[in-house]
Amino acid sequence: MSFELTAAAPPAPPNLSPANGTAFPDATTTVTLSWGAVSGDGTYSVRVDDLTNPDLRHAGNNCPKNDRYVCRDGLAQTSLAVNVRRGHTYAWSVRKGTGATAAARFRVGASDAAEFISQTVPEIVAPGGQHLVTVTMRNAGSTAWTPGAGYRLGAQNPQDNTTWGLNRAALPAGVQVAPGQTHTFSWMLNAPATPQVPHFQWRMLREGVQWFGQRTADRYVHVKARPDGGSRLKRDTATGLLRDPAGSVVTLRGGHYHLFEKNSQGERRLVYKYDDTAHDPPRYRKGETIYKEYVNAPPCPAANLPQSDAVRWPAWPAGGWTQFFEALCANDINLVRVFLTNGFGIVNETLNEVYPYLTVNQNGKLKWRVKQATTLPANAASWNAAYFTRLREFACLAAERLVFLQLSLFNYYDLSDAAWGASVWNPQRSDDYNWGLANLVNPGTGFACSDGGGFAAEAGKRYCYFTDSQSAGFLAVQEQFVRKVVRELAGQPNIILEVMNEPHRGSQAASARFASRVVGWIIDEGEKQTPKWRPLISCNAARRGVGAEDADDFDVDWWAANQTAVPHYEDVDIVSFHGLTGYPNRSEQNPCSANSSASFPRVDLEAIRARCDSFRRKQTGKALMMSTDAVRVEDYYHDYGANRMDLMEGQITTNLDRAGSSFLDRLKRSDLEDWASWCFRTGRERSSVIHFQQHSIFEAIYQRINAGFRASL
Repeated sequence: MSFELTAAAPPAPPNLSPANGTAFPDATTTVTLSWGAVSGDGTYSVRVDDLTNPDLRHAGNNCPKNDRYVCRDGLAQTSLAVNVRRGHTYAWSVRKGTGATAAARFRVGASDAAEFISQTVPEIVAPGGQHLVTVTMRNAGSTAWTPGAGYRLGAQNPQDNTTWGLNRAALPAGVQVAPGQTHTFSWMLNAPATPQVPHFQWRMLREGVQWFGQRTADRYVHVKARPDGGSRLKRDTATGLLRDPAGSVVTLRGGHYHLFEKNSQGERRLVYKYDDTAHDPPRYRKGETIYKEYVNAPPCPAANLPQSDAVRWPAWPAGGWTQFFEALCANDINLVRVFLTNGFGIVNETLNEVYPYLTVNQNGKLKWRVKQATTLPANAASWNAAYFTRLREFACLAAERLVFLQLSLFNYYDLSDAAWGASVWNPQRSDDYNWGLANLVNPGTGFACSDGGGFAAEAGKRYCYFTDSQSAGFLAVQEQFVRKVVRELAGQPNIILEVMNEPHRGSQAASARFASRVVGWIIDEGEKQTPKWRPLISCNAARRGVGAEDADDFDVDWWAANQTAVPHYEDVDIVSFHGLTGYPNRSEQNPCSANSSASFPRVDLEAIRARCDSFRRKQTGKALMMSTDAVRVEDYYHDYGANRMDLMEGQITTNLDRAGSSFLDRLKRSDLEDWASWCFRTGRERSSVIHFQQHSIFEAIYQRINAGFRASL
């Protein structure tokens, strides 16, 4: 099948002037940037970086974040005049709309210029401790760097500080870094003797002449004793790599499991049973088979499209957990994600899931006893013992097989309109209604969300209140649940505690402060255990603002920039990014229907590389986990009856040959195996690791992820 689409994204503008490597005379004060026109939607955007003095700004900039020498958007013309300085080197780029970028460099006279490439710096160092650090810079000027000429790397922020034991990193004797070449400085960082959070930032200089070039990315390094003990994996806080006790690098990969379905009790079976007899062949509907089909009539003749694929994949067999973990091991899977609350604890006044809280029947209505658990948290009888027994048993079986559990402490499902009537956070479901009004999720009519947005539905208020709330009562409810989970799992070597599954609303600051509180409770309660216990901690990044490349686009980016005011960022080991497909769509003309177009997100190797690189630049020192749960491609929705694939499982397989296909064809054909493989491959290309997790319970998903992992090797 070849479903050809006409790309709307503009290509990179051609014929850049000045071209790469152009050198202008010393007396030049103005340079006109020009480029060839390209077709496609949008206006031109121009960026210029001064690689000699990055602090300078050009008049007339109009970008929201004025962080470049020239930052101009909305240009209709194909040229722009800019002022330049003698002895400076410039890097410039242009693109149209959301299209591809063209870039080049030029200089004015002889120049000293430097471009920051990368660094390895730990997030945490013990007081008085040492750690090897590296900084890589590129010579972007016209003069070679030599030690005899006084070229060195010098401390910044503040300039010439000796916080880390020295304020200069020298070039080794005999080394010459020619224009265009890179050099990696490496030395032993010596931490201060007392706890503090100083900056780590450097810049090139020529002693006695000038400082020049880009500064390294500003990093906070936390000088403190790092809580340890309890996890089989340790994060290298300089690289983000997760290592096992033997020092080997581990790549986490896996899917999901619904541990607390009520019908999973007893024989410990999954609740999912085949119950859809309306279709032949049957479509998946919480069942044991999957039938993949296209929802809408195909826009082209059937001969031009893949036919409905009646391949059936089994769900997990109706055995116990032993069989489940055997299947994981057979597929080389080492990660399972579990929601500790799944949103639907009560259905038709019957317990549908096992929850951490007890219930009581009041006049035919089941009520949650959250008050008892919150006010008497140390009393085991205040909690549902069956829930925590089940959790511990599952964790133990997983640990025996070296499978790690990523446990989402909180979940937006409990706040959704579908679940709210029976939600554990609903005051009307509290066994003490008045207490619930004061201590559960009760935003009130005058509640305003910190993100400044309105509320199209009541669920929006609840989503925001959950992370925004400063109610001492509700904070106590959250805190006691987190501390109870830590106490029950203390000692388990395979636990990753995730703050929340997809916090949907709230400002960057509010979301970061919520995560900070939860991480603080985990660390504090773990320190109280005997022996002390420190699980890995993960944070599900929540996207805020617009534009995938914007600074502070995610709440974790804001947190990183404000970590001295909002603590515990350094204690987060893993940052998860959900929805590989959750980025702006590409709109393409549909050649089979003159009046329609197909709109689909970028899910291809190049796009995943770009996302991973963007995340890595902002989240240095963290382990990164990519995850996807959706694909939205109009005529290519996959329907599972009541459960649309676009909302749950992701595009599992297209059963198509992807080798040698065109770029647009690959976008249409990409599937879960590709997504996983491309993430793993991107990590390896960058000498790091990208972990991968899929929101699905089916064995086929684990098989596809394993195939993707093997392909990446």
